[in-house]
Amino acid sequence: MDGRTKQVCFAEIGKISADLTLKKRESLPTKDFAVPESKAKKIGVASEIQGDSKGKYPIPDRAHARNALARVSQFGTPAEKKMVRAKVHAKYPDIGEGEEKGAACKTPGLKLKSKGKGRGLGRGKGHGPIGRMGS
Repeated sequence: MDGRTKQVCFAEIGKISADLTLKKRESLPTKDFAVPESKAKKIGVASEIQGDSKGKYPIPDRAHARNALARVSQFGTPAEKKMVRAKVHAKYPDIGEGEEKGAACKTPGLKLKSKGKGRGLGRGKGHGPIGRMGS
């Protein structure tokens, strides 16, 4: 990939489950969080835990693990990034370290489809439709 082509794995996108309500999140065991409450307290981010959850970045399944990698890359502290990447890799070794950086889809036999030339999505003001607003 040359950096200008955005690769999209459509089969993986269809597997993402957005059905983790706050009630379900609060009932998840501590092991299903990449940053458990005890570790969140040690690194000073415990105040960001939602409701009565037992941690940050829930990873009960592969879809949420991938989402945790994406969110921590965007918003996490360096300590959170290290913890989330290690926990996701330990729980789901096939997801791997490089996946959040645009690695190939893990679905066997699935071809990646190009989404055209990249427009710098998410890289800042003036670089595409999802650029930062007002910065």
